[in-house]
Parts: sequence; C-alpha cells; structure tokens
Amino acid sequence: MCGQPCISAGGWSSARRPDGSFLPIRVGDGGVDLGERGAGAVCLHREVVGSQPDHIGVGRHPSSVLSWYERDMRGRGNGRTLSPAQARRVYNRIGRAQDWQSFYENAAIDDMIAHADFENAASVYEFGCGTGDLGRRLLSDHFSPGATYLGVDISDTMVELAANRLAPWGDRAEVERVSGELPLPGEDHRFDRFVSTYVFDLLDADHTEAVLGEAHRLLTSDGLACVVSLTTGPTRATRALSSTWRWIWSKSPQLLGGCRPISVEQQLPAGRWEILHRTVVTSWAVPSEVVVARPVS
Repeated sequence: MCGQPCISAGGWSSARRPDGSFLPIRVGDGGVDLGERGAGAVCLHREVVGSQPDHIGVGRHPSSVLSWYERDMRGRGNGRTLSPAQARRVYNRIGRAQDWQSFYENAAIDDMIAHADFENAASVYEFGCGTGDLGRRLLSDHFSPGATYLGVDISDTMVELAANRLAPWGDRAEVERVSGELPLPGEDHRFDRFVSTYVFDLLDADHTEAVLGEAHRLLTSDGLACVVSLTTGPTRATRALSSTWRWIWSKSPQLLGGCRPISVEQQLPAGRWEILHRTVVTSWAVPSEVVVARPVS
C-alpha cells in the first residue's frame, strides 16, 4: 500500500517532491547522494569504526544516529508518521496507482502466502486492503469455497477500488472504510487470519501496538497474524537504500506515502505472540520483512 519513490541501487534515480519537482538520488558503492549533482549534493554514508556499530553521516559532518535508527526501526522515530487524516488524503490521491508496486511487493507476499495456510482459513481479515488485489488473489486461488473475507481501509479511493474488484465474490467478500480510530470493526475471536501488507510501516509505535492488540482480539486461539512490511535489508546495497529511504522520510514523509523501513518482529512481544515464520525478502533492491505469528493467550 505504501507510496514509494523511484530508487535504484547503482546509478541515478529520482523521487518526486511534494511540489512536483524531482529529487535526484544516486546509490553507489561509496554511499548515497541526495540532491543535485556536484556542489550542494548531500551524501549519506556509513562508517564502521573498529568494533563500534555503524554510524551514518550527512555531508562533511558525520554524526552517530544509531539511537535514532533503533527508535525508527521500532516505529519510534522523530514523530513524522502521517495522521489518519493525512494518510487518507495521500491515498485518496495516489490510490489508483498503487498496483504498480507489485514488481517488488509480490515476492514477499508470495512468501507470506506460502506460510499462512490460507487453504484452511475460514474467515480472513485484511487491515489496509488497498486496491483489493490481495483479496482477489486469495479468493480466487487460495480460499476454500466457503471462506469469507473482510477488508478495511482508511481511504475512500481504496475502498471503492477494492469493492469493485471483489464484487464477483458477492456476500463472501466485504470491504469497509474505517476512520483510523480503534477498535476495528469485527467480533472478538471471529477470524482465523489477520493479514496486513505494507501498512505497519505507515504507523507510529503506539498505533502499531494498538492495532496488534486488535489483531489479538479478532483472531481465534489458533489463528495467524500475517504481516509484510518494508524493512532494512541484509546487504550493503539494501542497507544504503533503507538509510536513504529513512532520511527522505524524516524530511518529507508524504513523498514516500508515509512509509519507512521498520522491524515488525520487534513490535511483537514474546508474551503475546509466537513467531512461526520470519524472513526478509529482497526484490529490486527493496527489502521486505515477512512475519507469521500466532497469538498467545
């Protein structure tokens, strides 16, 4: 669901600023440049000093931002996550273009589907259903004949697109617009899958914690939470891209649809969730975290 810039590992690419102009970006072996070529360019680079953790520097004045990095990976960055009203406006505007992101999202979603056992699910809840593409895929290729689907989204545009896309499944599929306030619609312990792809990377830590609490409430005792999110990758190139992404997000979150790399695993307390599957899938240099977890009573 996230609205992303165009970033490539190696060479020049660009991201669109809110005013419609473009921010040139270069990802190379020596780091990541943001800004115009030559004078005035901003270089984001990583250093390793002895056995100390990585540091990230900007321009000629590197400074440690490890604590900021750790807070941000837990969703506790500098408070620039979009409000529900802002997110609604952004996705009402860009919602019809969201399916283009499948070129890097599908590999991670494929992995999630492979570990979620949707064939034996009776009732599935999708938080942030977007254009309805995942719902369509599940209903057509993975659900049993009697399985039902409820998708919720904050964007009027997304709800309209999803409802139209899922219309062939009649009363087995329902789409509902939500305000961003909790609790979420749905009866306690009614669903055996809670699915969310590229939505938690929009939320701050408190909202994420609250939504995961709602997932716990909605799921049956043997149900599964199935989450895909942007994250930091395992390679130098993917870490550089993730660092660039977080830097742009810290300056203008709307430029990225409000999304930034996070760690879903760190948001799941061991006393409340048992992680059954967790991996990082990288496609087109974009790393995504896949987590499948069971609620613990």
